[in-house]
Parts: sequence; structure tokens; C-alpha cells
Amino acid sequence: MVKLKLRYSVKDCRIPVDVVLRSRDKILIGAHQANLSGYSEGFPDADAISDASEPVDLTENAETLRILMYFVHKLQYPNVSLLKGDALFDLAVAAEKYMVLSAMSTCSLCIQFTVAKDPIRSLRYAVKHGYRDIADVAAPLTMYKSMETMKSGLGHDGALFAWDGLHIEAKRDTRRGKAVARIFKFELPFMPSLEGVQMRRGFSCAQVLRGVRWEGVCGFIREAL
Repeated sequence: MVKLKLRYSVKDCRIPVDVVLRSRDKILIGAHQANLSGYSEGFPDADAISDASEPVDLTENAETLRILMYFVHKLQYPNVSLLKGDALFDLAVAAEKYMVLSAMSTCSLCIQFTVAKDPIRSLRYAVKHGYRDIADVAAPLTMYKSMETMKSGLGHDGALFAWDGLHIEAKRDTRRGKAVARIFKFELPFMPSLEGVQMRRGFSCAQVLRGVRWEGVCGFIREAL
């Protein structure tokens, strides 16, 4: 049993702490090697921890790790929809990094239903981690953002280049009155659904941008990463 002074541990958990995590802000958080091994794939395993009394340094902040620990227990999970600002995305990224499947599913679902609050960050998260449904919703909401805004928001030149291709086609569609999906058919390496193209031919640009399903946008941008 570890005898370090912990700031956080999971409430109502009676399992003895046998590994201590240290956040980037130097906060100590109690955990259990068996739980980390059973519910995740990214944390250091027992063989990699030579001395249980020595904290394992992680790059996430204490609040993110505190919440994430609930998802490696057989306890009720926190309501992540209540997280504000960066907290939801910080948790979502940490869940992906450490392969905590329950947290991955919970966070991605929450982000999918709140894309409009932060479409740029939602798109960045979606293309990095392969969530096509989120990318399909987020991409049209970013089409008329500035290049500077997207460069800062996407944080990667490859993703920005791919987004710029989508952006150019959306602008052409505005001028020509053609469906975005029809233009993509010839110039991008993926095909919108036939039903989507048929339904949206002749629709206004606003209707197209609201409704078209950007099938393959996630894979296209990820190829540029």
C-alpha cells in the first residue's frame, strides 16, 4: 500500500492504492494497477513500475486525471456534459491517449451533440481520432472561418491544407450555385452518398452546407497528417 499524501482518489472506492499518478501540475492521484490494466491500454503496466512508492509522471492536468480515474472503476461515471471550457476536450484527448474505452465513448457522444459550441476544436478532435460523424457535422460549420483562425484551431499544416481544399470548394459553390457534393465528386478522393447528391442538386448554398454529409472528410484530412 502506498503511503504518499494524495490530493485525489476515487470517492467510495475501497481498493487499496498501489500506484500514484502525478499530474503535470504536480498533484498526486491514487490509482490501482489492476484497474489501469483492466480498463485501459495506455497507462504504464505493473512491470514498468519498479517502485510503487514513486509517482508516475503524466502530462495531463490533475482535474482531467481525477475525472478519468472514475472510468477505470465499477462506479457511476461523472456527467461529462457538465464540463466547461477546455475540460471536456482535455478529458476526451486523455481518454484516447490511454485507451479508456468507456470515457472515449462518453466524451465522443457528448462532443457530437455539442459541436456547434466549438466546431473548430470538434473538427480537430474528430479528424485526429477518426470520428467521421463528428467531422461530418463540424466541417460545414467551419467553412467560412478565416485561414488564420483555422490554422490556430487545427494546429497542423496537413490538416489545414486539407481543410483549405474543402473551403475553396465551398466558396466556389457559393458563386456557381452548385452542390458542394457534386464538386467534391471530381476533385477529392471520396464520394458523397448518391442519395445526398440527388437530394441536394439545385439547393441553395446555405441548405447544402447545413445538410450535406461530408462522407470521407475525416479520412481525407487524416491522410494529410
